[in-house]
Amino acid sequence: MYEYWYIVEICSGRRTIAASKYATDEKTDKFKEKQIPESQGHWILDWALIRIDNAKQRDVVNQLPENVSGRVLPLVPNMPCDKWSTFNANQKNIAVVKFGRTTHETRGNINSTIVLIDPTIDAQISKIYGFTDTYRGSCFEAVKASAKDSEFLDSGDSGSILLHQESGAHLGLLFGISSSGNALFIPMGLVIQDIERVTGKKVVKPAFARPETVGLAPYQLPE
Repeated sequence: MYEYWYIVEICSGRRTIAASKYATDEKTDKFKEKQIPESQGHWILDWALIRIDNAKQRDVVNQLPENVSGRVLPLVPNMPCDKWSTFNANQKNIAVVKFGRTTHETRGNINSTIVLIDPTIDAQISKIYGFTDTYRGSCFEAVKASAKDSEFLDSGDSGSILLHQESGAHLGLLFGISSSGNALFIPMGLVIQDIERVTGKKVVKPAFARPETVGLAPYQLPE
């Protein structure tokens, strides 16, 4: 018998949103009205806002847990992780970490290539979202830092936040594993913007941080 200690207040449902790879204005955190056609895609959404029962009795803080190992330094225990940002994976290698229910802390890097879900290979997720040969979902992926490392994500880790290793900034929401074993994630900008769109409210925590203030590369796109 399961013990449920939270209530889902509102969620995205499993759907997609049409947006470009660079959908977030890296200066203002707003959705870019002028999109880049060649990088347009159907970006996967799968988020939920929950209300936690007995929140005062549970450890619900935007800080790293005490059991953080030295493998993911410079992140340290009790380090606040209360900001989110955009990233440019094409310009700079981005080292990331996550803390999941199953695999706990793992290290990885963001793959600069956008993932297009292929229904002939990733049949399970394609069935859930209704993807076809002509309608494919888009997302990013994170790969483990080295061949010696354990897998970056495993069953039970979905819903973990992808953190920038250097600053602890939220970069994405992990939601699944590809057929090749890599971790799939949604850029945090799209998650935040969709939450604000659905709720009509402003997300204040985590707060937006311009990428250059947390050691990340901006898009550097022409105006």
